[in-house]
Amino acid sequence: MIVNILTDRLVTNWKKMVSKIKGQALMGIYGKNNGELPVSSEKTVIPHQVIQIQGVLLGVIRTSIMHIHEVALN
Repeated sequence: MIVNILTDRLVTNWKKMVSKIKGQALMGIYGKNNGELPVSSEKTVIPHQVIQIQGVLLGVIRTSIMHIHEVALN
């Protein structure tokens, strides 16, 4: 049960983070129509960080789910 709570919390926080990053990226891209560069000069770094974080979180979630199944089967 604790693993379920932690997994749910991880997934919720991850979804919030991805949503926030997407919103910031869209504001940077569509916020100015006068030809200026977006406010964030780190926009090329964000997708790489998201992929790294996404991979780590998915690994944690998979491990938690596998552990839950092992406990349930035993």
